[in-house]
Amino acid sequence: MSDSIRTFLAVKVPSSRALERVIDELAQMGNAIKAVSPSNLHITLKFLGDVPPGQLDTIARTMREAAANEGPFRFSVRGFGAFPSAARPSVLWAGVTDAEPLGRLAERLETSLVTQGFAPEGRPYSPHLTLARVKFRPPDSLPALFERYASTEFQTVDVDRIHLYRSDSGRGGPVYTPIAEARLKTS
Repeated sequence: MSDSIRTFLAVKVPSSRALERVIDELAQMGNAIKAVSPSNLHITLKFLGDVPPGQLDTIARTMREAAANEGPFRFSVRGFGAFPSAARPSVLWAGVTDAEPLGRLAERLETSLVTQGFAPEGRPYSPHLTLARVKFRPPDSLPALFERYASTEFQTVDVDRIHLYRSDSGRGGPVYTPIAEARLKTS
């Protein structure tokens, strides 16, 4: 048994009927695609990986410091795409607009956590909402979803806190458990 806990910092995204419809369509595409549970929807601010339990308090303090510098905000979940590309998808996502506050939070967390010994992110921050992972060659019907949902406005999300999550593997997929939360500054 490992003494470390797999963790990440994120903004929780409540599910909407529009997002659940897309997730259902993805789930029905067979074994090539593993759809995310609507209860697990989130925007990652910083993936930390496996950390010793003794570091959790320090991470939570860093999260609270970052949150104290950002007021509540709103962003929109809009569009549908894939990383690295629609031609060779490995992650299927919904896009995020009005994401500047997410970027500022991610940058503050990144800066503080790197000084604490966490690995720096190897690519620029790109907020997105993961809807599914592609395990092998996707079905021929996937490109139609890119076209259908390319400019769909799925929902607006109000943010007043960020979370430190624990991630555990489960039979039906990952289980995310909040360890700590930090409210954004209020005035």
